[in-house]
Formats: sequence, C-alpha cells, structure tokens
Amino acid sequence: MQGFIKSQPIPRRTTSSRNWSEAEGVTRTNLTPHRVTYNYTKSGKSRSVPISKQLYAELIKEVPFVSCSAAFRKTIERAGIDLPRGQLTHVCRHTFASHFIMNGGDILTLQKVLGRSDIKPTMRHAHFSPDYLATIHRFSPI
Repeated sequence: MQGFIKSQPIPRRTTSSRNWSEAEGVTRTNLTPHRVTYNYTKSGKSRSVPISKQLYAELIKEVPFVSCSAAFRKTIERAGIDLPRGQLTHVCRHTFASHFIMNGGDILTLQKVLGRSDIKPTMRHAHFSPDYLATIHRFSPI
C-alpha cells in the first residue's frame, strides 16, 4: 500500500466481500471509524461491514478510487485464466467467501457480509470449513 496515490486503483482488499462497483464507489461518507457502509447495493439495502483500524487508516487517506476493472481483466487474460462469462470480478467475492470459511468464519456472518438475504447461496462455501459437520459433537445436546 505504500506509495499508493489517488490515481491508483482501489485496493483489492476492499473488494473481498463486496461487489466490485460497490467497492469502487466508496467515498469518505461511506467510512466511519473501523467500518465501511455500502448504500447502493444490488439488494437495495444498506449494509455496514467492520474493517481493521489499519485498513480504515489507509482507506480514509486514499478515497476516491479510480476503476481498475480493465487492469484486472488484462491481468487475468495474461495469466491465461479462463473464467465463465460475467464472472471476471465476481471471482474475488467467491475467493473471499471460501477463505473466510476456511479460516474459521461462520456461515451466518458470511451471509451478512456478502449482503445476501437468503442463506442458500452462501451455503456453497460451507464445505470449505475445516470443522464442517465436526462441530456437531461440540454443540449437540445429546
């Protein structure tokens, strides 16, 4: 992040759990200490997501962002990665979600962070949990 200036693309860390356009649209008004709020979401509902103190400090200095989707597209093409149509930037969301679960995050928190109203689409990431189904022993009343 050092040397990052306003004419640079948006940091990838801010796209990890959001739609690309939501992340690129972040302004100072979206940032409050240790939280980013998305007002114009796909679902039409606002949502706030906690962020680290360090990320907040970096973001508050760097907004507004410029679009970097074209650079991302070229990088994917140069790497020879073939993605289904319409999935170019969406792959970041899926990668974030999978790693969130693999690192021990819970499925309900992931659902809220992703802004999904239904748990079903979020469940596709559940199998990445290291304790998937194993927690039944810990939480079962029998």
